[in-house]
Amino acid sequence: MLVGTEDGEKGYESQTSMLLSLNPVSGALLDSIEGLNGDIRSTVSYDAATDSYYFTSGGGSFYSVKVQANGRFVKDSLKEIRLGRTKRIDAGHLQRPRVCRRAGRGAVQGVRRAPHRRHRSGVVEHCVHGQHQGQPADERPAVHRLRRRGVCLLCRQLHAPASLRVIRDKPGQTALADPVSETYTSAGKRYTVDNCAPVLFTPQGDLAQYCIASPIVDKDGTIYMKNDSNHLFAIGSKVLSIELVQEPDKTRYDAGEMFDPTGMKVVAHMANGAEKRHHEPAALTWADTPLEGRDISVQLTYSLRNSSLTVLVPVVVITDEEHEAQRKAIDAIQAIGEVTLEKEEQIREARELYDAVIPTLQEEIKDSLVILETAEKKLAELIAERDAVREAEALVDRIAEPVTLESEEAISAARDGLTVRQKEMYSPDRLTRLESLEATLAEKKKQAAEDAAREEENREKIAAARWKRSLTRSAP
Repeated sequence: MLVGTEDGEKGYESQTSMLLSLNPVSGALLDSIEGLNGDIRSTVSYDAATDSYYFTSGGGSFYSVKVQANGRFVKDSLKEIRLGRTKRIDAGHLQRPRVCRRAGRGAVQGVRRAPHRRHRSGVVEHCVHGQHQGQPADERPAVHRLRRRGVCLLCRQLHAPASLRVIRDKPGQTALADPVSETYTSAGKRYTVDNCAPVLFTPQGDLAQYCIASPIVDKDGTIYMKNDSNHLFAIGSKVLSIELVQEPDKTRYDAGEMFDPTGMKVVAHMANGAEKRHHEPAALTWADTPLEGRDISVQLTYSLRNSSLTVLVPVVVITDEEHEAQRKAIDAIQAIGEVTLEKEEQIREARELYDAVIPTLQEEIKDSLVILETAEKKLAELIAERDAVREAEALVDRIAEPVTLESEEAISAARDGLTVRQKEMYSPDRLTRLESLEATLAEKKKQAAEDAAREEENREKIAAARWKRSLTRSAP
């Protein structure tokens, strides 16, 4: 475990600090480095890519050092970069450096010799390279990786109002990417400072206090920081839109019930490309009123500082009238009973009542639908049989009298092809006429057969007589 020391005296540039290597279990001193440039108040950071530890000092130095497995420092591995001074800045102490893509990032506090109280922060190439590029900004750095856009260095100012500034960095960059100029007035004199890192956030009112804590960034790009106002700040990426990715467990309501968000999942799409899932509805609001029959959705509102975003959750709200329509349909279907032709109108009315039920409630009475469809199928069969019988009866009506042998085809068509049940459905008067026609036809056919037989017998007699005469003429 590596820790830095300070002497506790006023100021922070005395050459009395030490870097200690301690056994993390027993606390025993394993090794130390003395005579460093000013108080060491920063956390010691480790970079796996270079297998080195990094820290900063109150004298404005950026250090790297290597440590053996036994906790002792590698000989001659200590490297230092002194960020130096400007006309208005004496280098102060860096706070908790970050190392990313083989570049160190940190900030230096400036001694308050100028009204603007400027500080210096910047991107420092590896200590082994002996180079750095400093940019006027504030202290307390934190590194945030941006998708496809390099890395951001976030710096918190020590003195009130403790603004949060940002420096964008990427490989090969040698100057501040988006510098700004700032103007301020002190002791009646107006000053302009160029090449400043832009301000991302500034606490206002009573929240504008000193800050000695480093900002922290989570995986969604939200920046967390605190200052001496005893408040914790969360600065998030701008929310561009929200999306309902999973509906609540309950979407069907009776009129008068309250909306229940249980099971609902909403995603907030951030400007930095991140997605924040809201499994709990705490970040969302909706109308705290009972649902009504005309409601087809519930509007969720995601409140921002100066605006809001909305998304709709589809719902179905059942009124008392719709429940009554469902009950009437069920009763009508249950009353059908045995299907006969006499119940044709009753079945049609039951279908109309069922179709008047809203789809959501129809899903709840599927058993009744099966009964209704079975009845409709049976009725359709009965109607088909009735129509076939009616057509046959019409044939009977069209048969002319008196009956002749040519009437056989029409008489046969009036009865042939019908099922036993259809034949049973004949009206009595038409059945009587058909049977009379069939009897008459049978007599006609019998008489025709007898006539044909006598004619054949006569032909045979004539033929025999002719044969006898021919024999007599031929005798000697």
